[in-house]
Amino acid sequence: MKNKITLLLVCAFFAVSSAFSQTVNRLAVSGNGSFTVTLTETIPSDHTARFYAGQPIFNDGPTTFMLNTPGEMGVTINGTSGEYFVAVGYKLFSNVGNIEHSAHEVQVRVGDVTAPVINLIGAATQTIQQGGSVTLGATSTDIIGGHTDVLIVNEDLNGLDVDTPGTYTVLYNVTDLSGNSADQVELTVNVISPDITPPTGYSITNATSLVNTGNQAAFSFEIVGLEANASYSWSISDGNNTPLTGSGTWNGTGQVIISNDVSGLNDGTLTVSVTSTDPSNNTGQLVTETTTKDTTPPVISNISMTSSNANTSYAKAGDVITMVFTSNETINTPTVFIAGQPATVSNNGNDWTATITVDGNSNEGSANFTIADISDLASNTTNSIQGTPATTAIIDVTAPAALVTPNPIALNINTNPTLTVQDINDGSNDNITDLQNLTLSIDKTAFSCDDIVLGQVSTQYLVTLTVTDQSGNTSIATKTISVVDDVAPQNVQLVNP
Repeated sequence: MKNKITLLLVCAFFAVSSAFSQTVNRLAVSGNGSFTVTLTETIPSDHTARFYAGQPIFNDGPTTFMLNTPGEMGVTINGTSGEYFVAVGYKLFSNVGNIEHSAHEVQVRVGDVTAPVINLIGAATQTIQQGGSVTLGATSTDIIGGHTDVLIVNEDLNGLDVDTPGTYTVLYNVTDLSGNSADQVELTVNVISPDITPPTGYSITNATSLVNTGNQAAFSFEIVGLEANASYSWSISDGNNTPLTGSGTWNGTGQVIISNDVSGLNDGTLTVSVTSTDPSNNTGQLVTETTTKDTTPPVISNISMTSSNANTSYAKAGDVITMVFTSNETINTPTVFIAGQPATVSNNGNDWTATITVDGNSNEGSANFTIADISDLASNTTNSIQGTPATTAIIDVTAPAALVTPNPIALNINTNPTLTVQDINDGSNDNITDLQNLTLSIDKTAFSCDDIVLGQVSTQYLVTLTVTDQSGNTSIATKTISVVDDVAPQNVQLVNP
């Protein structure tokens, strides 16, 4: 049997009477008086209808009223002014086991005067190329008493034509169940003619000027002059290996700085290339910039020394020692020491010259050298080089020791009128030059009666021994000898007696 069940809800502050079937599940009420909700349901003979009002949906409580026969029941709710939600309805329960069979409700919105709000799905202003696409649509919700209704927003395209350049306004409107209308929202669409002009004016700047072992892992460059929202593609090539590549899009703010590890590329010229494509898909010309990669330390070779001394393999105080060497590439001026003295350094291309003037404080012996602070123009460095070259100069700033015998020497001109170095040398020596290479000399070797003072049998004579080492240092010593003439003259003829 199909029974008609009517729920009469009386509210002291309502003045509108309305009837709704069970297919309506929302009702908005305002004013003072009463309203009636009519629900139709078939009630089986073994079921009971339980009415409820003013409670959370489907929640039995103190205001639940049971009815197991057809009829109407009035329920009074003492409401308050304001905006809120009231649930009114009934459930069918079986008389055996009290099992819920079905449930019906009406959501009553009381005093709703708040307009809903419209939210665009896309941007409020959109600019597209002719024939492009627009993000349309909007959403709106109506919330009262903790319950939300999703509203269907009316969209008026208002003549929008994406194939014809111009400015269009799409309108959005919505009204909630209580008749509150949202503020109209507009979507502005700018349809512009196609852009067929390739981008220009972009360039590469601030590229790492010299790539070396210290910075090759962080090689960088900057792309400037891009159009807003333009994409870019870049590559770094050594002309042999697979280039490094990348791409991106500039949003119109900030810098575009690319950093990459180029350690896998060969030394030599690196070419950085960039192209840019604007939002209309026009691609500009390729722009390039070159830089140099040098990760090889410089090499020093062909080191030799010579001296301004007459014997170029030796140097004494005042002599100039010149060291020459060669670099395999252009380098910065190194620091050079020769025999512990800082040298004056000059160059002609990759041929280098370092000189010192020997003084009394110079280190004696084979002149060694140090070449330090060796770096090329890419700041690659080589460890300091030290040593003694195969062709070197021996420094000797100490004069040899000239020594004469302490014993007296008598030279008889009648039996042995000649004096030798060996006669007076008593172990003259030098700290650098060995004995066989010392040069010894005396200032007089032959004597005659002319060296004897008239009337004397023996005359004292001062002989000078000079000792010279291989560097040209000299020293002298003197030896007094007795020149003897012990033979009386014979056949002397007196003249003018």
